[in-house]
Amino acid sequence: MKTICLISSGHQPEDERIFEKFSLSLKDNGFRVIIILTTVDLIESREGVQFDCFYAGKGILSKITGVKDRLRKYNPQLVIASQPIMAFIAKLTLPYARVISDVTEWYPENVTYRKPPVIRQLLYGVYTVLNAAASFISDGFIFGEKRKSERYRIFGKKSEIITYYPVSRYFRYLHSATGPGYLNLLFAGYISPERGANNLLRVLKFIEKSDFGIELSLRLAVKFQNVAYENFFRYELSCLRKTTVSFVPWQPYREMEKLYKDIDLYIDLRDKNFIYDNSLPIKLFESLAFGVPVLYNDLRVFREDFPLSAFGYTVNAEDAGATAELLRSIAFDKKELITKSQNTRDAVKNLYNWEKESGKLVRFVKEFIQ
Repeated sequence: MKTICLISSGHQPEDERIFEKFSLSLKDNGFRVIIILTTVDLIESREGVQFDCFYAGKGILSKITGVKDRLRKYNPQLVIASQPIMAFIAKLTLPYARVISDVTEWYPENVTYRKPPVIRQLLYGVYTVLNAAASFISDGFIFGEKRKSERYRIFGKKSEIITYYPVSRYFRYLHSATGPGYLNLLFAGYISPERGANNLLRVLKFIEKSDFGIELSLRLAVKFQNVAYENFFRYELSCLRKTTVSFVPWQPYREMEKLYKDIDLYIDLRDKNFIYDNSLPIKLFESLAFGVPVLYNDLRVFREDFPLSAFGYTVNAEDAGATAELLRSIAFDKKELITKSQNTRDAVKNLYNWEKESGKLVRFVKEFIQ
């Protein structure tokens, strides 16, 4: 039995791409699968997949040592690495193993964009060189979406696009039954100004001052990355009278239905920066799987790669008035919303599901280890 190790310095054991999708699909196709993470202490077997994880904090040397020791222990024929540094460690530890880089983030932008300008420029150069070197020594690439593959063509390696489609058996069609004038909204994930929190507040405040005659319910399953901003955001929401706000816990992947039950529309007004303008939001496909239409900022990725017209709406997130008017229109006439809801579920059932996407993963892996 061939052994495959999936290694990451940034994911949790519950990550759906690593465990629910990659690991279980590979295990079901006859591979021995080991997950090595540096984010948590965990040694266990789960549904035939072995977790051998350790908590390294921010210590680079402890990450390198811990991952190297475990790779030597399992001696896999193939390693799937979620970060450039992990690909480096794998290839230097096991020169004869095949290493595939799973690219789901923009490097180096994703690790530098929050830094002060001077530090950002310095780190951008460092991480660009690191990413190029890791890409050079990798044997192949998996990309979460087509747009991210473009800058890696120069390396001339085998590659496959394996995107974020949902495992459809965990998602059933949910039909919201709110009456005219009511609208139930959901946002889930990390929340911050650049992820659309301020844009959302402006829309809710516009509705607050307008005589729209609608009642909104906003469900938030969120994590904040800044305590000061969390306090500000919660205070602003507490001042609203026309929107009922509820904070609910994040849910495991197989229990996402708890978040989406009775929801009319998933809303995400993230800013148009380079990363968001060129990345498909992962929550998009979860919403579609439940038959919940979506409302997003008019990002480039929706104009050029994945048009949303059949499944939801796009807006200029900086125009709070126009976005509020759209919500009012949807609240009082849900015919179009219902049609989009049916379209989303049909699309997932027939096209956008992991059951079909997993075959690409298995075939690609078998090109490296027979």
